[in-house]
Amino acid sequence: MDPGSPAAPCTPKQCRRWCKAADAYAAALDGISIELMAAQERANRWWMLLIRPWAKKALRKIRLRYPEVVREACEAYEPVRLEIQWALQAEEDNDAARARLAAREIWGRATAQGADGAPLTFVFRDDVPPRDVPESATVEGSFVDVRRLRLVLADLGRPCVVWDRAALAKTEEELAGLTFWRWWLDQFSEDYDAYSVGRRARPTRSGSSAQVNRGPGGTAAGGTGGFTGLSIH
Repeated sequence: MDPGSPAAPCTPKQCRRWCKAADAYAAALDGISIELMAAQERANRWWMLLIRPWAKKALRKIRLRYPEVVREACEAYEPVRLEIQWALQAEEDNDAARARLAAREIWGRATAQGADGAPLTFVFRDDVPPRDVPESATVEGSFVDVRRLRLVLADLGRPCVVWDRAALAKTEEELAGLTFWRWWLDQFSEDYDAYSVGRRARPTRSGSSAQVNRGPGGTAAGGTGGFTGLSIH
């Protein structure tokens, strides 16, 4: 198991079930391997002539039983291995879709005066009819990707942004299980609401929706988390 490997998304119930299956698989392989090594050691004790024939007979039996135990353990674990593999593939597909979304130049800004006369910046998407951008607002610059958008907002120097709710809702539809807040935090290590008018502190949240080993296997994280562990060869 590579401790640096990414994790497969799983619910707490899935993690417990996957861990139980991985533990059973590992225990079966460890058990028969320990038996085999012990039998080999006994058979190699040439000075114990009285028990050597018996030891060699026991070793032959274990060698014959070894592949059957391994086969049964692999067959029992196979459905879980496939389930984890499918979860990993789905997460890879989601990651690729999120990367494509981040690269799309769909984010626009428009300015208008707020109730107090101060200028406000409205962030919207060019492919989504805006819900919160007033008709009097003036579009600024060209449409940009999310990284360029973040740079532009950072240059504003104070919280004066209104995020169009229709744009955020559409983006979350395309994020495959991530909230916009989580997506922005993963990319920029900050809360997107830091730029918002009337922003409010958010509670600290733990990691994104799942990340297990890009090969099936072993430990579970609490909440909606990740699973890493065994691989069958």
